[in-house]
Amino acid sequence: MRIARKLLFSSKMKISFVTLNLLCILVTGVFSYYIAANIIQNNALKLTENSVSKSAKVLDEKLNKLTIIMMTFMISQQFHNLLKDIAAQDKSRYFNHMSYMDTLYSQARVIEPLIDSILIASPIGEFHPLVLKRAQDAPFYQSDMYARIQREKHAIWVEGHSDPFFESKNRVLSLVFPVQGDPVVDPTVSNVYMVVNIREDGLKRIIENEADNGQAYLVVDRSGDSVLDRSGSIGEQVVSESFAGQGAATEVRNEEYVYRHKTYLVNISPLHIHPSWFVASVQSKDHVLEDLVFLQWMVVIFAVSCFLLTWLLSNTLARYLLHPLRKLQAVMKQVAHNDFTARYASRNRDEFAQVGMSLNYMLEEIVMLISEVKQAESSKRAAEIKSLSAQMDPHFLYNTLNTIYWKLQVGEVASSQNMIMSLSRMFQLGLNKGNEMTTLEKEIEHVKQYLDLQSYCYENLFDYEIQFDEQWLSCRVPRLILQPLVENSILHGFADWESGGKIVIHAAAEGTDLVITVSDNGCGMEAGDRQLEAPGDGAKSGYALHNIASRLQLIYGDASEVRVDSEVNKGTRIELRLPIEERNAQ
Repeated sequence: MRIARKLLFSSKMKISFVTLNLLCILVTGVFSYYIAANIIQNNALKLTENSVSKSAKVLDEKLNKLTIIMMTFMISQQFHNLLKDIAAQDKSRYFNHMSYMDTLYSQARVIEPLIDSILIASPIGEFHPLVLKRAQDAPFYQSDMYARIQREKHAIWVEGHSDPFFESKNRVLSLVFPVQGDPVVDPTVSNVYMVVNIREDGLKRIIENEADNGQAYLVVDRSGDSVLDRSGSIGEQVVSESFAGQGAATEVRNEEYVYRHKTYLVNISPLHIHPSWFVASVQSKDHVLEDLVFLQWMVVIFAVSCFLLTWLLSNTLARYLLHPLRKLQAVMKQVAHNDFTARYASRNRDEFAQVGMSLNYMLEEIVMLISEVKQAESSKRAAEIKSLSAQMDPHFLYNTLNTIYWKLQVGEVASSQNMIMSLSRMFQLGLNKGNEMTTLEKEIEHVKQYLDLQSYCYENLFDYEIQFDEQWLSCRVPRLILQPLVENSILHGFADWESGGKIVIHAAAEGTDLVITVSDNGCGMEAGDRQLEAPGDGAKSGYALHNIASRLQLIYGDASEVRVDSEVNKGTRIELRLPIEERNAQ
C-alpha cells in the first residue's frame, strides 16, 4: 500500500492500459466471428439463388417440352387431314377426327403426364378426346381465352384456373396457340386454335422439389401475383409487396425484404419461355441462419464471460485509480453548492494530491474575496435602491401645487383640500418609513392617490380602473413601482390628448408569481422607448422602465421579469412579474 501511494498517476494508468489491451483482444475475436458469420450467410444466400435459378430452368424445360410435343403431333398425317377438312369446311369425317384426338391425347399423356386435356376449336367444330366430357356451356369462341388471344395475336400462357371446357374442372395452366399448319403441304386455315391444359398440381411438385424445409417456391407474374393457385400464404404476400416496391426482375435477383417486422430473403429468376413469369423463392432469414444459432450462442457466452471478468478487473482498478479524483470531485460539488468550507485531504503524493492542495489554497482565497465582495455589494445595493426609489419627477410636484393654488384662487376649496390630503397621503405611503418593501395594498393606495391628483390636474383627460384580488393585498412588493408607469401613460401615452384616456391596473397571482399589469389606450411607444436597458437622452418614457427593471433586478435577481407590449397609436401594456412574498412588510 505504501508503494502504491508513492506511484504517480501515469504509472497507475499503465496498469489500466494492460487491462484494456486484454479487452481489445476479446473484441478482435468477436469481430473475427462476425466476419466468418457473414461469409457463411453469403454462401447460404448464393446457394438459395442457385436453387431458384435451377427451378426456373427445370420449369422452362418442362414447358418447352410440352410445346415441342404439341408441335410434333401437328406434323402427323392425321393432323394434316384434319386441317384439310377444316379448310374445305368438310364435316363428314368429324367423328374420325374425334377418334384421332383420343389417340393424340393418349400418346401425349404417355410422353408427358402433366397434360390434363387438349381441345382444338375450329369453324367446323371442336375436337377433343372422347374420354373427357366436354362442358356444354363453355364454347371456346365465347371464352376469355379467345378474347385474349385475339388481342395478343400470338401463343399465350394462361395463369392457373379451373378448366372451363371440361366437366372435371381441374386446376390447370393453359397453353393457347393458333394452328397454322405447314405452309408447304397444309392448306391455309384461320380461326383455328389448340388449347393444351397442364395440371397445376404437377407444376407445383416440380418447383417444390427444389425447396428445402422453410422455403416457399412460387411462380408469379410481373405484378407479383401468383400464377398458380393462390393460397394467400406469407410467401405470396412477401413477393407481392416486394414486386410492388422494386418492380419485376429481368435477371436473377436476390434481396432482403422486411414484412411485418420480419426479414425475408427473396430470390427471383425469370422464365425464358414466358418472360412475364418468374420463379420466386421466399424464406425467413432466421431460417437461413438457424445453423449459426448454436455458434452464436457459444460466442456470446464466451464473450459475456470474458466481459464479466474484464469488467470486474477494470472496475476494481478504476475504483482504485479514480478514488483521489472522486474525492476531489466531491469537494468541488460541495463548493458548487456554496459550501466553501470543504477541503481536499489525502496522504498520497501523486498529481491528484498536488491538485487538491492547490484547490484548498484557491478556496481560501475565494472565501476572502467573497467576503469582501459581499460587503461591497451590500453597501452598493443599498445605495442604488435608495437612489432609484428616491427619484421623482419635480414637474409633477410643481404642477400639483400650481393646480391647488389656482383652485383656491377660484374658490374651489373642497377640491383643493382633497388634493392636499391626496398629496400628503401619497408622500406618506411613498416614504414608507424608509423601508424599500411595502405591501401590495399600500402600493395600490399610493398609485390611487397619484391618479386622483393627476385627475385634478388634467380634468377629463383620462379615467382609471384598479382590479385586484383581496387575498394578495398582504404580499410584499417594492415601493414606487406603479406610480412611474401610470405617469408614463399620462405624460407620454396621452400627450396632446384632451380626453378619452383609459388606464387599467390589474394584480393577480399566477402560480408562485404575483403579476401586476398597467395598460393604457394611449399613443404607444417607439421601439427605442420599449427597451429595458439604460435609455438615451431622448427616451424619457424608457427611463421609468429602466428604473423599475433595475430595482427589481437588485431585489429579486432573475426571479423577476418586466415585459413591455406596445404598439404605436394602439396603446401600451407593461407586465411586472415577481415572486409572491406574503410576510408582513416592515
